[in-house]
Amino acid sequence: MVEFNAFLLVLTLEYVFVLLLCLFQITRIVYFKHNRRTYHFTFLLFCTAWCTVRSVYFFFETLGLWSETSLVGNTLLWLPIIIQFATFALLVLFYATLVHREKMTETTWWIMMVLYALSILVFLAILLTYLITLAVDGTPEDSSESLSWPDALMQGYSGCVFLILVGFLALYGMRLHILIFRGKLPDPFHLKGRYSNMRVLVTTAIIVVIYFGRSIYDFLTVADVGVVSFEDNSWETQLIALLLYSVWELLPVSLVVFLFWQIPRTTLGVLKGGRKSFPAGPSEVQYEEETADEVTPLAGRMPAAEHTFMPYSPTPLSSTSSRPSSSATRSREPSVSNE
Repeated sequence: MVEFNAFLLVLTLEYVFVLLLCLFQITRIVYFKHNRRTYHFTFLLFCTAWCTVRSVYFFFETLGLWSETSLVGNTLLWLPIIIQFATFALLVLFYATLVHREKMTETTWWIMMVLYALSILVFLAILLTYLITLAVDGTPEDSSESLSWPDALMQGYSGCVFLILVGFLALYGMRLHILIFRGKLPDPFHLKGRYSNMRVLVTTAIIVVIYFGRSIYDFLTVADVGVVSFEDNSWETQLIALLLYSVWELLPVSLVVFLFWQIPRTTLGVLKGGRKSFPAGPSEVQYEEETADEVTPLAGRMPAAEHTFMPYSPTPLSSTSSRPSSSATRSREPSVSNE
């Protein structure tokens, strides 16, 4: 008979809760016809996929249905880690585009997208290698005493990519906020309330610390030092595992979701106070007479001449292109209006 694990059930419910938060935000963006070609909307989609897979995995893990050699179980275990990396790498892309806004062109933007995609594809290739090895060789008999080389490969590579993520997030987060504090990039996030930019800085710093700790743990796991698992019969160890998953995975996502929680209500896709018109493009909505107060506080634009990059904001699309023109070699200061 399978032994019920209350800690795994609590963790499953935590993932389901964050999943519902993301679905709620996605529903609001879609219902009010906000711009979906944004880092914010993509971030929420990735979080939804990640929480869904995690919820399914830990629910069945609660019932004890996964074995160590289960291909489905190991896929559901590792795939969310790749999705989580892809999710927060978007934040690095957003920061980098703001920092390099004056030299950003369409070519540069696509180079960044290609590098971003390659980093994810390499991670997926490592996972595929791990699954093929697991299917062919299975788990070694002495795997309970030390990690097999496929497990060590996955754990070590995970530690490396998150350490690289930490480095870039810290670098561009610091450079971006230096520009903000020097007045060279005024209020790119447009959050309401006092110390809004400071809140973003503190959130970035917390995420950097969390993922740095996660990377160190991955390296310690490869060295078979201080491994914490739900498979341990000790309730103290299982509680620590619950806390680690909550801090390493759920806390960073929750911080970003709540930081950019406010999404303005609209009437048929028009921000209140503005007038609407529907251009030729079926998915585009043009806005007129918008003011800074009427635009969502997430409007961190990525400008280049008369065009905008895919912004972090869910503010509805204007009649202009959402990506920069290749001829645009210099950008304007970030603006919260759709011109």
